[in-house]
Amino acid sequence: MTSPDYSSSSSSALRDPSPSGILTGLKTESDHEERLQIILLAEEAHFSEEQRKELAPILLKFIEANRDSRSDRDLTVVASAVRRYVSVLPLEDLKSVVGLLHPKDGVTVSPDIQLEVLKMLARTYSVIPPRVRDPEPELALEVFELTKAHLNPYVFKGEKNAAIAFQGCLTLAGMLSPLAGEVFTKINELPYAWFRRLLLREFDKLAKKWEEKADHSILAGLKATVSLLEKTKSTEESGIASA
Repeated sequence: MTSPDYSSSSSSALRDPSPSGILTGLKTESDHEERLQIILLAEEAHFSEEQRKELAPILLKFIEANRDSRSDRDLTVVASAVRRYVSVLPLEDLKSVVGLLHPKDGVTVSPDIQLEVLKMLARTYSVIPPRVRDPEPELALEVFELTKAHLNPYVFKGEKNAAIAFQGCLTLAGMLSPLAGEVFTKINELPYAWFRRLLLREFDKLAKKWEEKADHSILAGLKATVSLLEKTKSTEESGIASA
């Protein structure tokens, strides 16, 4: 597969896609299609800490301006911008993604965008364990509400709904949110043992990732959070066995 040829483009960022060139292009380029191309380049570029601080508000502005677009092309690039935006945020600023999960002016946020946000949150906390339990209660509450809504049995069977619920569970566990316990209770009410098995498998992977990175108390917190799902599962199964 050959790379796109941007040699004839009027945008300097496309002709020379260095991190500084990409930032300059995003600040100055007014052509919509060329901005889309620059944002796609931004997802792969390696920015310094200072450049990340500059990039984050630019990406957020683009996401907010285009997330309600009816263009598939625009939404593909918005998803790329979401991934890059969350990835450049320091842990203490992750609460800013609450606005990406909320409805905007009465318009429902695209499930694709919600899913990308949750994937990136789950990935972030898997790589960088929180320093304290429940570090962002406001964000956890938003993730909880979204996850709970997608665990509704009437919508859960849809592939995207199940994916949103799955990533929401991973995020709540990764944040060591007490709301994870409520979600796990809800999961126990669903006749989908496969979903529990997938979660337990991912939580096992997460615990192994954290063993070398997390404080002992944080790792213990994760295991306690996960045990709520395991206890719920075993209680349910013992109830079935004794019935």
